[in-house]
Amino acid sequence: MKKGVFMGDKTLPDYESENEIIELNRVLHNAMSQVPVGVVVTRIGERRVLVANSEFHRIMGISGSLINNTLKDAFFDIGGKCFYPDSGGINEEQFVHHLMSRNHYIAREYEAQIHQPGGKQLNVLMYSSPVLDDKKEAIAMVTIVQDITRIKQKEEAQLRKNAHLEYALSATVDGLWDWDIPEDKGFLSPRYSEIYGYEEGELPGDIKKWAQMLHPDDKSQALKRLVNIIKEKKETYQSEYRLRQKDGNYRWIRSRAIVTEKDENGVPVKMVGTHQDITREMELKQAQKRINQKLAIEVKRQTKNLETTNQQLETILNESSESIWVFDGQGIVITLNRAAEKSIGCKAQEMVGLSYQILLDRGHINESVTERVLKEKKQISMMQRLIKQHRDLLITGTPVFDDYGQISMVIVNERDLTQLNHLKRELESQRHINRRFQDELTKLNMMELKKQKIIAVSGEMREILSTALKLSELNISNILILGESGTGKGLLAKFVHNNGSRKQNPFVQINCAALPETLLEAELFGYEKGAFTGASEKGKIGLFEMAKGGTLFLDEIGELSMTVQAKLLKSLEDKEVMHLGGLKPVKIDCNIIAATNLDLEKAVKDGLFRQDLYYRLNVFTLKIVPLRRRPEDVMALSRFFLEQYNKEFDMACTFEQLELDKLRCYKFPGNVRELQNVIKKAVVMGGANTINELLNNKKLLKDGIHSPKSIPPSQSLAQRVMAVEREMLLQALETCASTRSLAAFLKTSQTSVVRKLRKHGLTHHLNRKKDD
Repeated sequence: MKKGVFMGDKTLPDYESENEIIELNRVLHNAMSQVPVGVVVTRIGERRVLVANSEFHRIMGISGSLINNTLKDAFFDIGGKCFYPDSGGINEEQFVHHLMSRNHYIAREYEAQIHQPGGKQLNVLMYSSPVLDDKKEAIAMVTIVQDITRIKQKEEAQLRKNAHLEYALSATVDGLWDWDIPEDKGFLSPRYSEIYGYEEGELPGDIKKWAQMLHPDDKSQALKRLVNIIKEKKETYQSEYRLRQKDGNYRWIRSRAIVTEKDENGVPVKMVGTHQDITREMELKQAQKRINQKLAIEVKRQTKNLETTNQQLETILNESSESIWVFDGQGIVITLNRAAEKSIGCKAQEMVGLSYQILLDRGHINESVTERVLKEKKQISMMQRLIKQHRDLLITGTPVFDDYGQISMVIVNERDLTQLNHLKRELESQRHINRRFQDELTKLNMMELKKQKIIAVSGEMREILSTALKLSELNISNILILGESGTGKGLLAKFVHNNGSRKQNPFVQINCAALPETLLEAELFGYEKGAFTGASEKGKIGLFEMAKGGTLFLDEIGELSMTVQAKLLKSLEDKEVMHLGGLKPVKIDCNIIAATNLDLEKAVKDGLFRQDLYYRLNVFTLKIVPLRRRPEDVMALSRFFLEQYNKEFDMACTFEQLELDKLRCYKFPGNVRELQNVIKKAVVMGGANTINELLNNKKLLKDGIHSPKSIPPSQSLAQRVMAVEREMLLQALETCASTRSLAAFLKTSQTSVVRKLRKHGLTHHLNRKKDD
């Protein structure tokens, strides 16, 4: 069962994978955390917080998580308290009801003050808007809280300054102007002209030109505000609008002014002011507005997704065949699925709200993985026995951490192993029976192989013979046998033939290296009467035709010339041959087995063997391991050949253990053929009941034996034992290529061999042997 993620009192959905859920939460978390304003999303009805970003926590002075707390908790109890400006406070119930009413479909914007628990006060601008569902009903409320403390502080400081000093100081940055109202003329500073792209003195200071520069959408409001200064005899003036530059583009301007002179009736006649370029500021406001709109849409979408995914995850949990429990950070059961209900024999409503300690006290479990997870703060897996139900469970508890590194939930997964353990015991019993049958079958197979003069004791050779037997039973053609000279490639080819459906038909063999190219071609494909000088008057059929219905074995195929290779490839592809001097092709029907001691891949790269013929022959490959890699077979083959030649020459020679050990240590570069010759010569020349003397005098065998190095007499017994043990391992590594063969050679267990190789630092010798 995939683990889900939980938020609030419900569960987020299980997407295609756990990584997708983590990625979704990470993206949403990063998006919310990067928004420069506080955001809180609250469900209408329950009035519980669904989402609250880190900026909202900072503004309200809250350190813990708000998830599942009420709106009242957020604004009055857990963090700071909310006040209206110039007011003694806010009625909490009215505030929450006013904010969360289902009938409120209009967004609201208002200022407030936040008094944090530490005494710090913040001015905030709050913007709340409902989230509507498809039926236009409010299902949640999004509240954006912007910290405007610094803005307020700046505004208050600005009000305390002298208006005349403010404009004088800003004149060097902003465009400065003065206006004689009755005369409709004025002064424009160089900066004023520069803002709009004019040269100094090029722009007139009359109201007519200013009105012409106004943006059509702003003109009416800007003129109205200026007229109101005169009509209402005000002291100051401020307005924001767009003015057209010389190049036709518009710039946002904040125009501020004070009345410097009035007539006897108090009507303003002169004003002094500035034009401040706020284009960038307005662009940022528009961008902020678009961000807020997108954020509101995204919050609405995420809220809808949360509801959908909660339903999906709840369905998935209940459909799971494994028991799943969810505990909170204090070890209290939050929820459990139907499988868990069935496992414990209780309904979910009976378990929700109980702590793990109560489950222990009631005897439902004998040990709590939740308790260990909460203490060790990591994933824990353990076996558990349900005493009442007589069941074995594999329990895994996984902690879920919040943003502050604290465990917010523990997900417990239970897997019932009762049936599995029962099956495991039955399987072990069946394996024991199978091993007995396998041993008996092996004995029978060895007897059958011996009849075919094939000796295979090592695992490597048994695997090769098993594969060969399968190929023969399936009547497979185009088999390539690889191996060093003397390993028995021809014997293996006969083995494949004799165990297949074609065993009653001919087995035809030819050594491709033994005949010249012309004669080899005639032998393979046959020839017609008078095809070449010395040809038989009656002609002759080729080996392909002789092997009809049977098997053609092409030994040493790597020695073929490129010409014969090309003709052989065509015959294999067309299933027909052409006699030398013949006019009509002859159909052939035989399996092809080829063998070589060459590296055909290298021959292909060197241009000595056709690549297409190599791929045609190399459909199924049997690679015979050299005798030095399988010392187990040396013993069996020695006894086999000894018995054969004793019978053939009417002798009664025997082996002593010393002779056998010498044979095992020899590398046998000539492989089985060399071993056979050694045994034959020992039997023929021995004359007595032992062949020890002959073996000792054979130089090749003496060269193959390694005598232990001399050990200094000053060494202790333990040191001498270690030296002898290391030397024996080095001798065995000369012959053996695997820990299994080493164990058989040294007559010990494979585990002991591995341990001793590590103790003496000889493991790399084995790896190097494998690479060879």
